[in-house]
Amino acid sequence: PMDVTVVAECSSQVVCAGASELRQVLGEDLEPCLQRGALRAAMKRAPMLANLSKAQQMRLADAVTVKTFQPNRAIMVDGILMLIVLEGSVCARGMSFERGDFLLDEASLQMASGKDVPGLEG
Repeated sequence: PMDVTVVAECSSQVVCAGASELRQVLGEDLEPCLQRGALRAAMKRAPMLANLSKAQQMRLADAVTVKTFQPNRAIMVDGILMLIVLEGSVCARGMSFERGDFLLDEASLQMASGKDVPGLEG
C-alpha cells in the first residue's frame, strides 16, 4: 500500500480503494488486471502504440508474458521487439528504464509488419 500523505490543493473528489476492495471485485485477477493497466498506460505514451485502438491495446496486453528477472541478470529474449518495465529498473542501450518506461525496436516492428507503422518517422 502507498505510504503517503495526500493533501487536496483545492476542492477535490478522489476514488480511494484498498487491497480488500480490489480483491473483492477482481478476485484472483487482481495482479494481471493491474499489470494490463500498467501496460496500457505505457502503450499510450509510445508513439507507435498510442495509435492502436483500445481493443488492440487490450489484446496486446493479454498476449504478452510478464517475466521476473533477478538483479544483474541479462534479459535475453530472442526476437524481443518491445520491453515495458512494470517494476524495478533495467539498463539497455546505455540508458536506465524504470517503472512505466518502455523500449521499442521500432525498425524491427516496422519490418515485421511489412508496411509503414503509424507514429514512426521515416
